[in-house]
Amino acid sequence: MFKRWNRNRKLFVLFTIICAGALVSVLFHFKYLYTALIFLQSIKIRPVQISSGKYLKTNGHHNFGTNNWRSYYPEVAEYLSNIEKGNIQWPIAVLETTSPKFSFVEIIPPPKNTTYKVGDVLQAIIHAKNGYDIAKTYGSDYFHVRLIGIGRDGKPNGDALSPEVKDHGNGSYTIVAPLLWKGKTRLTVELVHSSEAIATLINSTSGFVGPGIIFYGTYSKGDAKECNVGLEIRDQANPPCNFSRPKLGITWYCYRPKNKKCTDLEWIGLREVEEESIKLGKRPLFTTNVTWKVSIKGSGSTFGVSATDFLNKMLHYQPPCNHLSGVREEANETRFGKISGMYMDGRWVSFQCQNIETKYLVRASKCLQNKIIYIIGDSTLRQWYMLLAKVLEFKREHGDGRIWQRPRHGRKAASNVTVHYFGHGSPLHGAGPPLSRPYVVDTLSTIHPRGTGKGVYIVLNLALHFCLVDTVVYIRRLTAIRRSVRNLLKRRPDVVVIIRGCIRHKNSKIAVPSEWFSFQLCKILRGIFSELPNVGFIDTWSMTSAHPPWDMHPSNPAVEEHFALFMSYICPIA
Repeated sequence: MFKRWNRNRKLFVLFTIICAGALVSVLFHFKYLYTALIFLQSIKIRPVQISSGKYLKTNGHHNFGTNNWRSYYPEVAEYLSNIEKGNIQWPIAVLETTSPKFSFVEIIPPPKNTTYKVGDVLQAIIHAKNGYDIAKTYGSDYFHVRLIGIGRDGKPNGDALSPEVKDHGNGSYTIVAPLLWKGKTRLTVELVHSSEAIATLINSTSGFVGPGIIFYGTYSKGDAKECNVGLEIRDQANPPCNFSRPKLGITWYCYRPKNKKCTDLEWIGLREVEEESIKLGKRPLFTTNVTWKVSIKGSGSTFGVSATDFLNKMLHYQPPCNHLSGVREEANETRFGKISGMYMDGRWVSFQCQNIETKYLVRASKCLQNKIIYIIGDSTLRQWYMLLAKVLEFKREHGDGRIWQRPRHGRKAASNVTVHYFGHGSPLHGAGPPLSRPYVVDTLSTIHPRGTGKGVYIVLNLALHFCLVDTVVYIRRLTAIRRSVRNLLKRRPDVVVIIRGCIRHKNSKIAVPSEWFSFQLCKILRGIFSELPNVGFIDTWSMTSAHPPWDMHPSNPAVEEHFALFMSYICPIA
């Protein structure tokens, strides 16, 4: 009896020691466990079907999806690679991420020791630090930098530009900004996302079913079933209906209806599920004015710039606008860095060519005479069509108001101007029948102008609706579109094709949680089309980065600036 009690006592003591050790270990690593728990709450492991017929598990602990996009964004590619190799820990506690409280920007040399004049180049360095005031040793933070003119009243006067920010990959960033107006000038630097937050965004969207958005397709018998670019296999005997066209870069699946037959869809809709969304603005890495979209120390530095005739001379020697200027980011590169223009008194001034002012939009009827314009893209390009409908006074169209992406066609007989608008194919965050969302390659295949195609202009853009799924979906789609554009230009070499860039925006929605996705996709867009000659580019990212308001759907004056730049490629300077 005594021996048994003694043996039990020893086991009890041993058990107590093990528990105590475990408790100490938990307390010691609490901050990492807490971070991990927060992280695990936000992810789901979900097998998906892709066009090759293979299956993937998405949103794993260190799963950042496919990596073929990384060559277009080498700074982030290096950061993700280091995480995957175990050289950098992620996720980490919020205090260990880049902190706007301790990160700072310094102008080199300090303005108080320098006299600036128009034509000089301002240089500044951003030093990233974490919440413990310790310097970061890796890059990939996302900053928004602007140089703005300040009037006598102390308010912005309409002069602005957004300079290049060079990431050195070691926690420091260089700003190179041309000084192109006289008077007071202010440098502003805002931390939009820490590198750790960017890794979280990539991880959260590394699958084929975007968080917070559920598409559904309605079959002819009235059954409405979930659809997407990839779906979980729930029943091996009855896999999802496959509406994909892999050779055209299109993947689209829908669960089978009750009768198990994969008939054509009559309607594609969607609904938002907030509890499954990324929820920026509430999570620790995405708290407004704390860890998300916050000015860093040193932002707001103001200095004077004296007048010279540098800008007048520079603009005097600008070439006419030519669509062959190219899509590559390097096409904009000068001694000022990769910057395509600036706002002066609220008007966009291109550094690429002599662009016309928006006041000449009243002459659009004459400029576009005998022209056919195809506008193909999302709702931000639909704004172009609506602008032309107003300027050219098209006859009002009647249609289903629920279907914003429906094709639209306008004509002004007096000037022989025809304008077509088409949305792009799924994924598209708009309800309607499949015919309301034709795939871009299908739209391009219907364009058969006479002769060499002279007088035909095509403007393309798609990006925003691809934010929530793995970037391979976007790359496949763009690759197919590039091939289609190349074939069109072979058939009709005088057709002018122009890619419109992406839009910088501050607002966040379930479908487009962060502007960083637009930034990432714009790099991919430019990279893919840079390989195609004879295609032009309108750098709306630089335009919308430099000047507010920052909305997903730019204001009417901003849209007028974008279209005026497009008109500059068609009409000579008035």
